[in-house]
Amino acid sequence: MLLQLSYINSQTKQIEGKVIDKDSEHGINSAHIQSVGDFNHGTISNEDGYFVLNIKKQTDTLIFSHIGYETKKYPIVKTKEVLNIKLTPRKHELGEVVVEPIKADSIIEKVIDRLSDNHRVEPVYYRFYTRYIRANTKDSVLHTLGEFTGKIHFSRRLINPLGNQGGYEIMFTKNRMGAFSEKGVETTGFDFIHTKIPKGADNIFGDMEDFLHRRRSRNYNYWLEAEVLVKNRPCYVIYFNTDNETTWNRGKLYIDKKTYGIVKKEKNSRVGSSTKIKEFNYIDGMWYLKKAVLSWGRTVFTERLTVYNLIEKPDDKDEFSRPHASTSLHKTEDNNFYGDFDDSFWEDNDFVPLPRWIKSIIKNSELH
Repeated sequence: MLLQLSYINSQTKQIEGKVIDKDSEHGINSAHIQSVGDFNHGTISNEDGYFVLNIKKQTDTLIFSHIGYETKKYPIVKTKEVLNIKLTPRKHELGEVVVEPIKADSIIEKVIDRLSDNHRVEPVYYRFYTRYIRANTKDSVLHTLGEFTGKIHFSRRLINPLGNQGGYEIMFTKNRMGAFSEKGVETTGFDFIHTKIPKGADNIFGDMEDFLHRRRSRNYNYWLEAEVLVKNRPCYVIYFNTDNETTWNRGKLYIDKKTYGIVKKEKNSRVGSSTKIKEFNYIDGMWYLKKAVLSWGRTVFTERLTVYNLIEKPDDKDEFSRPHASTSLHKTEDNNFYGDFDDSFWEDNDFVPLPRWIKSIIKNSELH
């Protein structure tokens, strides 16, 4: 029997609605929605911010959360209710008042001019943690969950599987993956490969977008939305879009005012089904990867979250290998497939705790 997080009977009620950005009023992709006090009921919003959730009738409050936004609790007052939930972006302190106008295009030109100086990729090493979730947005069925830790080496001298510059080498230290539906069992090998392979796209030069390209950036429109403090550093907030036929046609950049390095970038695909968010840390005069989130899909939603921690150099015993699209599913002593998804599994490794409603699904799954 398949475990579904939400089930419909006389003891449940259906809640549907949309999660949007309070400022832009755009739908928020991959927001987590769950019941207060009952973590067996939860779901994730789709690319337009819409969600459907069946909860117990006695449930009176829902929690809405998303990376980059303030968590919100919302009281449920009707049996059938269509919600319009506005999440507030995490607060950044307002910067100083701008006396003279600043052109967004001139800021972008400086960002492009200093891109190689600000964002080091030759070579650079990180420890990483990756989490991969595949689920249905309409009925809240969790298909697959995978988590991986290891080390990665980015360099322009390496060619990634797609043939682009900015490739990488990788090694894994601990892996675990579970399937929680029949569909998940059928696609576990596929999901395992796609969890491991896309790291090269997190390299800022391996994923060079047109809006950061010296010539092709002229096809974009840029607006200076605000000046804020991010981690006590004054930043410009630049919104961009284009009418050209390109994959990533709109988004937002947080630009450090002193170095013109990229602190954070958010971009959305033309069809609205894919979103990428990357955050960077300022260390010893350079900007290094901190976090990358990629989400895509309509009925079947997929999210890959990766957290990076800079290391000076790998250990002599570390063995890096080039990724390949034909990577096979393999098991070692450090892997845990269909085992307990307990936080203690990671020991001293970097990791991000799972949302409580996903832990509840895992605990009760008959396929686990």
